[in-house]
Formats: sequence, C-alpha cells, structure tokens
Amino acid sequence: MILNSTDRRSKDDRRAEPRPAQDVSIRFLAGDGTAGALCDARLADASTSGVRIASERPVENGTALLIEAHHGPQRLNLSAKVMWCREKDDWHLIGCRLNAPLTHRQAGLLRSIAEATAPDAS
Repeated sequence: MILNSTDRRSKDDRRAEPRPAQDVSIRFLAGDGTAGALCDARLADASTSGVRIASERPVENGTALLIEAHHGPQRLNLSAKVMWCREKDDWHLIGCRLNAPLTHRQAGLLRSIAEATAPDAS
C-alpha cells in the first residue's frame, strides 16, 4: 500500500501508545461542509485512542469524522476528530483522535476485518 516501515513513528511522535499497523479499506463522512461526501480511504493504524487514515482527499484539522470499516456482515463504526493532515506522495495522511476509546471488542472486530480484507486473504 502507501505506507511502509519508514512511515512508522518518528522521533517527534507524541502518541501515548503504539498503533499497530492495519491496512483496512474504510469509508468516512467528514462534518466539514463538503456536501456530505462519503470518502473511500485506508485505515493505516489504530490504537485505543486514535487512528491514522490515508485518503486521496485532505481534511481540515478539527473536522469531525464518522468512520466505517466493514467486511461482509462485520461492521465497525467510529467517530473521531482530525488532529492533523499531511500530504505524502499522492495521499493525505490524517491523524485522528477517537471520541471514545476503542474497546477490546471493537479492537478484535477491527483485527478480524483487517485479516479478512488482507491482500493475501482469499
């Protein structure tokens, strides 16, 4: 995908906890007045308190997002706030703080969706 091991945490990364890498197809709805456009993106990593998204579209800091990850009947919906957005190559990396901590159940569901949608999963 667009992220590699050199993309991981930099020395000035201020996250309180690590975010295991993910590669999950998601959709998000931004509450920034963009006519309610539903955007396809990738979930790059996640922790109990935040996520990093890779999107073709930039999103303003402070924007509220509704995020949906799904595979078949498995569906996970999260709400978050954009903390930063940076351009990288042809993508925009978006750091988000979740509005509520990711529960163990939600983390397990996210792992399950990631495994089911992995490129080598058939």
